[in-house]
Amino acid sequence: DILQKNSRMELPPLLLPQASLYQSTSIICVSLISMEVLHQLFRRHCQQLKCSEQQQLMYNKTAVQFTHLAVNCILALSGLYCWYKQTPHWNDCSLIQRWTGFQNFSFFGNIMISYNVWSSYASRRIFGHEDVTMACHHIMACVIGFFSSFTHYGWNYYAPFFFGVIEVSSLPLSLLNAFNFRDDWVVAYPTLHLFTKIFFAIAFIGTRVFLWNSNMHLFFKDTLSLIANNNPEIANISATTRFVTLLAADVPALFLTFLQLFWAFKILEALLNMVLGGAKKTAHSKEGKLNITAIAIAAG
Repeated sequence: DILQKNSRMELPPLLLPQASLYQSTSIICVSLISMEVLHQLFRRHCQQLKCSEQQQLMYNKTAVQFTHLAVNCILALSGLYCWYKQTPHWNDCSLIQRWTGFQNFSFFGNIMISYNVWSSYASRRIFGHEDVTMACHHIMACVIGFFSSFTHYGWNYYAPFFFGVIEVSSLPLSLLNAFNFRDDWVVAYPTLHLFTKIFFAIAFIGTRVFLWNSNMHLFFKDTLSLIANNNPEIANISATTRFVTLLAADVPALFLTFLQLFWAFKILEALLNMVLGGAKKTAHSKEGKLNITAIAIAAG
């Protein structure tokens, strides 16, 4: 059992056992294929038999958002259950446990890798491009997902939250982006459109600003403890191992934290413009759509 509190016990090797590596690889491949199959099913359901090329693209983009919605729903529900029902309190487990333990949560890393790979592929194939910020976001998420999926040092204690709970805010975002591609839905369901905007803003600020930063504070506290020479739990770990692990964990974490704050600023700015310019920018105006596009960068 790698969940150990005795710092003098030998730490596990970098990579997981071969059977676990095969299992993670299989889950990543199967989930990646499943996402594309799901996307095609949504596309066929949404698309009419006879439609123009422009309409086909619209239906395809809508299907992408419903695929996002399905995947995010699985991640969010799984994350909520595991984080609040199966994850012990931070004070009830050791630094070594949080660093090398909780391998049963590695499936979050598996899904996160396949999800970001599929999302990047869909953006380039269907939308014709991928925003540089989102491309960096996908790469950093895959780096963290790799350590979670294939190594003993993946900080899987935090996986249910950062790979699961935060996706709660992505549920209304998927609907919001679907509205952005379907003007007929905006006209037909204006109240739902407005509610989705407000719910997304509240969910994003709540999960990706307040909850994110409170848990990221604990994560950084743990990673910085790796270079604290006075910590008895890691006294037998070489300085090189600790420093490399620190960089591998903290560089992506810092980048993703910056993105959450950047997106939160964009959301608050969009809401402020919507309130102050309500008389000029209606839910159906071109300016209003650009406002939504500015905050919809957080998709994926």
